Amino acid sequence: MKGELDALGQKVGQVEREASKMDSEARDLTRGSGNGGGELAYVRERKRLLDGYTGWLRDYSAKHPAKLASEAARELGNADPAAALVKAREAQTAAGQIASEMTTARAGQVGVPLWSMVMRQRGDGVEALVVRLSAEEPESARIWAADEKKTLAYLDGSNSRLRGDEEGKLRAMRTALGGNDADLNRWSKRFLPQPGQGWIATLGGEAKLEMVWIAAGSFKMGSPDSEAGRDDDEVLHDVKLTAGYWLGKYEVTQGQWQAVMGTSVRQQRDKDNPSHLLVGEGGNLPMYYVSWEEAMAFCRRVTEQARAAGRLPEDYVYSLPTEAQWEYAARAGTSSMSSQGNFTFNENYVRATELDGIGWYAANSTVEGSDQTWNGTWIWKYLGKAIEG
Repeated sequence: MKGELDALGQKVGQVEREASKMDSEARDLTRGSGNGGGELAYVRERKRLLDGYTGWLRDYSAKHPAKLASEAARELGNADPAAALVKAREAQTAAGQIASEMTTARAGQVGVPLWSMVMRQRGDGVEALVVRLSAEEPESARIWAADEKKTLAYLDGSNSRLRGDEEGKLRAMRTALGGNDADLNRWSKRFLPQPGQGWIATLGGEAKLEMVWIAAGSFKMGSPDSEAGRDDDEVLHDVKLTAGYWLGKYEVTQGQWQAVMGTSVRQQRDKDNPSHLLVGEGGNLPMYYVSWEEAMAFCRRVTEQARAAGRLPEDYVYSLPTEAQWEYAARAGTSSMSSQGNFTFNENYVRATELDGIGWYAANSTVEGSDQTWNGTWIWKYLGKAIEG
């Protein structure tokens, strides 16, 4: 019993040191030595909650039944040995509950409120905060996740669908509980991509990436020698795609890119050359000033996020389409210059009537957003894209 009471007294100082560390970190972040933003808000809130928990601990330590019963047993001493023994036993029983009582109190006063705060956050840094919180408040992570599971019980329904941003919640719960939780594994399997059906990838916050299914098949890749405007490397040859695949219904937007990679089109431009032209800025506009390596990094990060949430089989990845996959989808089962036949260009070779309905290009587009069209089998408007250099 003495060991439990001594540990209780030491706990106050331990938590005070934790709060002091949070205070120092907050000052560093404010001065710009950290990334600020959501992390700064997290650190300040944890400091505030730890201060409150310290006050509770002092009061708890001073008035704990084990301490009071132990003092009563000493006072009774030889005057009333039987009563002293009863009090000593009461003290022993109460002392045995100290560890669990402190864990429950800390979770309720510090950890769970922090989980609620982090789950309200949006943006690129949320997952890092989830990992940090799981490490700093491990007991509260389990308590928070157990409570949140109750709100997700509807996923066991026959026609259930995720509501709002609950994929982010599932991902956080998997971080908190690890990868062997039976409930999370059962729910996650219901939201894996199914061949033959469309698929929506959640990228973070409200950003989503809509994918369409392209069935396996064969086609002639390239173009005949007689086709106007062909390049010398477009040798006509047979290609067989033995497996179906998913393809983004639209170009990746600036909003989607920023949700995953954390940079805007302006920041991407500035990394390349600040003097280069910006032709449009907006969350719903196509992303540009992105290299092939950066595009692949985007795909890898989306893959990592989906796997962390249990929404992607281990042998699936997000990647850029191969040239054959892209051309197969764009041809839409035809062998002509386009799915609508060969182009009839105007005298300046600026516009082709046949291209207007299936392509997004300079003569028929603005910088207001992408306008590709899906007809249930093929992507019609898949020929146009943001300018590439």
